[in-house]
Amino acid sequence: NNPMIDLGPFGGTFTSASGVNDSGQIVGYTDLPTGLERAYLYQNHTMTDLGTLGGTRAGAVGFNATGHIVGWSFTATPLIHAFLYDNNTMTDLGTLGGHRSTANAINASGQITGSAYTVAEDEHAFLYSNGIMTDLGSFGGPHSSGFDINDAGEITGYAYDSDGNSFAFLYSNGNMINLGVLP
Repeated sequence: NNPMIDLGPFGGTFTSASGVNDSGQIVGYTDLPTGLERAYLYQNHTMTDLGTLGGTRAGAVGFNATGHIVGWSFTATPLIHAFLYDNNTMTDLGTLGGHRSTANAINASGQITGSAYTVAEDEHAFLYSNGIMTDLGSFGGPHSSGFDINDAGEITGYAYDSDGNSFAFLYSNGNMINLGVLP
């Protein structure tokens, strides 16, 4: 019953919202006058720049009800790494041995999913829990990504097989389950 609210950019030209929680907090990314993207938290009619992992760009993708935020940020080297933002601190979640990662979702327990590159430079879905990033693999192909995680730690996303076909998956109890395709 409320009108659309213009969150406004940090002096740039665009703002993108990635999520909203039950408290009305919003996360996403916006640009600075320089054109560089920055992750933000919008609450109480104020947009807060979350900073970066030492690089020039960042984007907030998801968060949970307690305000823990996840996304991606350039590092100083510059590589793109997944981050967790908590108590005004952005923490680098690392990778699966490769050069890049991004976090897409976090549940109430603080478990995180997204995708990260391996040493072989394959991109795989991951589960980040208790400080450890676990490779969820794929269906034999080089790519997979986790998009969402529920409070039971179950993850949904997509994964490729060795023939280059992409399938939806459910990761539950340590197993990646192929959900198939519509008939």
